[in-house]
Amino acid sequence: MESLQTTRKLTQQEATEVFMKYYGYVRSVAFAAAPVASLSEDIAHDAYVCFMENVATWDYCEEKVKPLLKSITRNMAARVWKSQARQTPEALRAVAEFLHTELIDDEAFHASYCSLEDKLDALRSCLAKLSPESRMLLEKLYFEENSYSDLAVLLNKSTEALYMQASRARAQLQDCVNGVLEAEQ
Repeated sequence: MESLQTTRKLTQQEATEVFMKYYGYVRSVAFAAAPVASLSEDIAHDAYVCFMENVATWDYCEEKVKPLLKSITRNMAARVWKSQARQTPEALRAVAEFLHTELIDDEAFHASYCSLEDKLDALRSCLAKLSPESRMLLEKLYFEENSYSDLAVLLNKSTEALYMQASRARAQLQDCVNGVLEAEQ
């Protein structure tokens, strides 16, 4: 005989307690799904906000909490991936796409690899042309995987100022890479 799970709506206080009970689980899902490890806390926080915003629409059932939190957390991570992809210079995006696709035949691999090498060479050369401050910021964001909030504390600047500086540096980098690649053709 199947046991019937009773469902009910949660109060905000109860919802917070339920979320905190599974917070370690949410953090592990966020860590596994994050584009970079340093963003896992932000993703877990976003999952909490989403859970709390929608708690009145869900019927609480203990056995369905983990799958629900897993789904929410993965959706928050997917949003972060999309956001990161929009902020990434075209050459780096091409590198990521190259690494995430399966190569079907040797000719396609060779063409992709040669194109990738050209883009990486252009990227290296253009990174060297950035101001030392802009280059350092991009290196800390993308190579060392620091978050904007971590860098704001480290560099004693606001996150908004760092975001704008990084945005300008990425635009300069993208223009330079595009120019180098067009000149090679």
